Amino acid sequence: MLLDFTKTSLLDLTSPSGEPSKNASRATVAGANATWVNGVYQEISTFFESRRTKRDWLHSSWVYDFLVIIVGFPISFEIVYLLNSRLKAAQLSWPEALFIAVYVYVVLVSLFVFRLVFNYARWVLPKVEGPSRAPKARVHRIVLGSILLGLVSNALYSLGRLFW
Repeated sequence: MLLDFTKTSLLDLTSPSGEPSKNASRATVAGANATWVNGVYQEISTFFESRRTKRDWLHSSWVYDFLVIIVGFPISFEIVYLLNSRLKAAQLSWPEALFIAVYVYVVLVSLFVFRLVFNYARWVLPKVEGPSRAPKARVHRIVLGSILLGLVSNALYSLGRLFW
């Protein structure tokens, strides 16, 4: 049995984020007795199935594309909106083309940060977990939860300001 516990780097942007995390884990069961082979295979399958989390959706190929459209772009537009109000209040005498270039750059940087947070979420929330949860994993989950809570509360606040 070969178990691959390697994790991709958070800054690994070489593969599309839509691809599931690469994993070279495999189990090969061979023996002279078919009953023993089937029993060992069934035990291995049961072992890993019992440790499977409900976060499979996070590691599927479509989720990044879906989240970047539903969450990433609206967040980046909100950031541009806030930046625009600050820049206009400063009464800068920049050409309009420079304002647009800055806004496009801010959208691209926001989407880059969104991808880093998405990679971090995949890194912190694996498909299969072992029986023990290390304290470091708990700290990472608290950090990720804080990021998500901040984004959701900011979005709700902005929606409330828009409608009330």
